[in-house]
Amino acid sequence: MIRLAAVVFLSAIALINFGFAEPSDVKAYQLSNGLTVLVKPDHRAPVAVFEIWYHVGAADENTGTTGISHFLEHMMFRGTTQYPDGQFAKMIAANGGQENAFTTNDYTGYYEMMSADKLPLSFQLESDRMQHLLLDANAVTTEHQVIMEERRMRIDDDPMSFAYERFLAAAFLNNPYQHPTIGWMSDMQQLNQQDLESWYHTWYVPNNATIVVVGDVDPDQVYQLAEKYFGSIPSRALPTRAVYVSPPAVGEKQVVVNRTAQVPAIFMGFNVPVVKTDKTTWEPYALMILAAALDNDDSSILDQRLIRDQQIAAGVDVDYSAFSRYDNLFSIVAVPSKNANIAQLQAAIWQQLNLLKQEPLSLAQLQKIKQALYAQEVYSQDSLLNQANELGSFASVGLPWQLSQTYLENINAVTAAQVQSVAKRYLSEDNLTITILQPQTGLDVDQAFTPEVTQPDLSEIS
Repeated sequence: MIRLAAVVFLSAIALINFGFAEPSDVKAYQLSNGLTVLVKPDHRAPVAVFEIWYHVGAADENTGTTGISHFLEHMMFRGTTQYPDGQFAKMIAANGGQENAFTTNDYTGYYEMMSADKLPLSFQLESDRMQHLLLDANAVTTEHQVIMEERRMRIDDDPMSFAYERFLAAAFLNNPYQHPTIGWMSDMQQLNQQDLESWYHTWYVPNNATIVVVGDVDPDQVYQLAEKYFGSIPSRALPTRAVYVSPPAVGEKQVVVNRTAQVPAIFMGFNVPVVKTDKTTWEPYALMILAAALDNDDSSILDQRLIRDQQIAAGVDVDYSAFSRYDNLFSIVAVPSKNANIAQLQAAIWQQLNLLKQEPLSLAQLQKIKQALYAQEVYSQDSLLNQANELGSFASVGLPWQLSQTYLENINAVTAAQVQSVAKRYLSEDNLTITILQPQTGLDVDQAFTPEVTQPDLSEIS
């Protein structure tokens, strides 16, 4: 058995010496029309991932048109003037590929994964639907019903997701993340073909897009494909994005959701900066380590003490996304055990948060967390899709793509004192939004006792 001190030492050395591919391995190009192209060769297998990221998402929508980004994502698969409805998917499948799309608060993305020699097909098809989307009235009507049914299934009929949506709406003040990515139902019902056409012609332009290609490719040949298929598409002036400044925290905000549900739940959110909005350069990385300290594996603080030791929680999940366009949330979602109630669970969570403020993480704890984050990042690089997602997501929120190269260096530089500092600064009652999912009376909560809790992911939908 290797002693802990030796493991910690080796972990620290691994973190200090670790680096992904050198920045020179990622080739960046920009076409004259403003289209950015990022290429990362990976020759382990003769396949390639093509992604096109449009820098527009739910955060760009206004009250009355929420859900339009996701609606348009659906319509992008309903045909162009050159390729009829369904032809896109058939052509990808016929060439042995996979394709899908996603919409988030900050961006909308489309991707294909095929053998590397089929890469020109992705350029051909994606350049066509950037220019010639056919918003057929019948298809619009059909997809309109589809997205509203999707909302009913994902949110309205799911008490955890419904409560989480209300939680986010209360937590974000002067921040467009208060709108659900899928949209509010009252807004979705009003969306029409004209809204889609306006959104498409406003945002789906080359100077608002990034192409990412990762796989068994030659960067210069990829650039030539980009020039061939996208170079002649004209750029257009983009709307000016508003600047959102989070107002100061002045007291706890509380929301109670009475809903037909089998288990109660508590949602706790603290407004925090992200890499794009941070003034210190280190706080977001300290918050990442703080989140991992609380809930990263079975030995994490909340899992160990609340679930196993005290048996007061059935499940706990901590989440923090540092690479977004605007300030975000440090959130904790928990379900009490069948022998506890929400008040007891909330008190137990606060007890652990206050302990972190009073006493910094030990060197062993800190290095263990860093090594876990290191391992997660290393394993994620096995996937071409994950590699492409890192590059594309950074570029799409206005961050340098090179952050994908320095992520672990920034994590490794965080000290225990810095983790304690962000806990003291942000995990306060004045900075708290709390939402309680309160099941309606008469339900047998033991019937659906849930030992594992995962926060609803309402920020990304396909």
